[in-house]
Amino acid sequence: MSEFDRFPLLYESYAKSSEQYVTAAKVVTKLLIVLWKMDGTTETERAEGKTYPVGSVIRVRTQLQDPAGKAIPNKTIDFYHRLNTGTAVKIGSKTTDASGLCTMDFTIAAAGKQTFYTSFAGDAGYEGCEEGSLSFAY
Repeated sequence: MSEFDRFPLLYESYAKSSEQYVTAAKVVTKLLIVLWKMDGTTETERAEGKTYPVGSVIRVRTQLQDPAGKAIPNKTIDFYHRLNTGTAVKIGSKTTDASGLCTMDFTIAAAGKQTFYTSFAGDAGYEGCEEGSLSFAY
């Protein structure tokens, strides 16, 4: 009896099935944007394409949705403003509520074409997107 006979040898065989897989993709998103002319805390009229005096307050209202139109809550939305053909400047960030909505008020400081953008950078589960709208000031 050899020294190796004291240990029984086990033989294992592994069967392997054909591989099956699924692919995960980020959910496509879209932003809807509406501009409102503010009078104090009241939204008085839709502001897109209209002209207002310098000093007017415009509310930028945006909603983040999936392709089926379902609201996406608790996501950070960045708000941007551009005067005429200048560079867009970030004016702040807000988090979407349970309805996928968030708003930011902006006081028009100079005459000219006022363009507003909102942007969602995306995350591990959702693709990013952006949307814009404009108003005018005299």
